[in-house]
Amino acid sequence: MPETSPPREISGVRTGPIRSALLGLVVAASFWLGWVALTVRLPLSPPGSPAEGEWVGATHVHSDASDDASTPLPEIGRIAAGAGLDFVLITDHNSGGSGAVVESGVLMALAEEASTDAGHLLVMGAGDDWRDRDDPSSGEWANIVAAARRGGATGLVRPGGGLVFLAHPEGPNEWRAPELRQVDGMEVWNADLDWRAGDGVVDWAYALASLISYPIGAMAHLLDRPDGGLARLDDLLSERSVAATCALDVHQNIEIVEHRRGIPFPTFGQMFSMARQHVQVGRPRSGDPEEDALALWEALAAGRSYCAFHVLADGSGLVATAVSGEARASLGGILPLGGEAWLELTLPPAGPLARTTLFRDGQAVASTDGAQPFFRLGGPGVYRIEVSLPAPGLRSGRKPWILTNPIYVVPAGVPEEGRP
Repeated sequence: MPETSPPREISGVRTGPIRSALLGLVVAASFWLGWVALTVRLPLSPPGSPAEGEWVGATHVHSDASDDASTPLPEIGRIAAGAGLDFVLITDHNSGGSGAVVESGVLMALAEEASTDAGHLLVMGAGDDWRDRDDPSSGEWANIVAAARRGGATGLVRPGGGLVFLAHPEGPNEWRAPELRQVDGMEVWNADLDWRAGDGVVDWAYALASLISYPIGAMAHLLDRPDGGLARLDDLLSERSVAATCALDVHQNIEIVEHRRGIPFPTFGQMFSMARQHVQVGRPRSGDPEEDALALWEALAAGRSYCAFHVLADGSGLVATAVSGEARASLGGILPLGGEAWLELTLPPAGPLARTTLFRDGQAVASTDGAQPFFRLGGPGVYRIEVSLPAPGLRSGRKPWILTNPIYVVPAGVPEEGRP
């Protein structure tokens, strides 16, 4: 009989069982990857159609003008055009100006992410060199806000001065001042923050298993309701009107060494499929980039927008109308009470799978399923909508799909100065 060699040993350890165990792990992982890919099918519905005057785009995006990103504007525009976007809000770190260009047919509205002693602020429409960077106090948040409101002498300056939004106010880079009531708006969801919080071991295992074979599924698994951001929004809304956005905060770069080129992930294409801001500008784009950028910023600050997590389903075409007597109001609007009041919604194509929850003054007051929710409004208050869809794949529960800006319902006869 032929002789057989005994299993090899390394320092007295038999390697045959180790190889078998490793092979088993590889086979199990392969089956897991395949199973995950089979159990997730996204998006959950056919594409929707934007409403008349609705612009769809991405906010808080970094180009190679930021020291932690490396993609030039023309390339971002090309990718955005391929994703079907109308606009991209570029907010490079401490860029010192504002403007607008068109790249591949996409409006690139150029703003700034300003670093302050209390956190980061997005400044839109303040013009060029709107703050004195040589002044040691120019980094104090109150001085930043005041300088943005004054605006610069050159560049694209919004009539009435620049707009200021809180950037990623929660998480590791949270807003550190006790309060800030002067802002025009804030990010309630930030992709960079969402990857870091709110997920357990099972979520991460499921996401990592999907990452290679189905990256859109991995992003969907890690999507969570932004509890902290929405709570801060409701707190601000208890005192005055303020607008909300969802931010990609995309750099297409994971730094290995600080301020050096790292791994180009997640890509712009992946992030543009993650979340989108739907802005009800009320007219088509004019073709004049500066005029269109000003109109976009104005609509964002007025709260005439909502965000949708496109990774689950296209959110284009939502219609929300609050009615009381002869008065009507949509997102960001004011509805004077003239008797009974109600809110009617028509959801995008995934609506039959949706659950819509009505919030009044930060509290959930009603919920309903289906494509055309209808709510009776219980008097004056700040009303906003959250819409969820079933979690994809094997996971139970629901994922956030649409987050709207509020509608303000006020008693009849309230003078303008007493309104939000």
